[in-house]
Amino acid sequence: MKKLKLSDKAAEVIREALRLDGVLPGVNAAGIAGLFPTSGLYEYAPDEHIIEQEETGKDVYVICSGRVAIAKTFGTAGAKLADLSLGMVFGEMALLRDGVRVATAAAQCTARVFRLSAGDIAAVMLSHPELGAHLKDLAAQRSG
Repeated sequence: MKKLKLSDKAAEVIREALRLDGVLPGVNAAGIAGLFPTSGLYEYAPDEHIIEQEETGKDVYVICSGRVAIAKTFGTAGAKLADLSLGMVFGEMALLRDGVRVATAAAQCTARVFRLSAGDIAAVMLSHPELGAHLKDLAAQRSG
């Protein structure tokens, strides 16, 4: 994994994926970097794991390019749960749970993924309550 400079194109994908236009219309790369200072855009090689099942963490991810596979193991068996692509969000279920990851996410090809750090999420929930509520709503929609 290597950290990349956040581009306005990636910022547009993040803005749309997190539906920020309702609370922060037109925010660009500099605005996203300012709002989420410890978060960043990372490039993952094919088959590189982004998150691991059973690890702890509350970071949320947005796919800015490439594809990511979500898989879960059950004892010795495994199952592919989803193939995610541009603009899709994953890892958000940890916001509603105790932070233990329920599946593994791995790049299927070279993928650029924005990692929204848990610390930035917590800070945003305090400073921008409407955005914090919005992120929680996104997580709740996914958990069904």
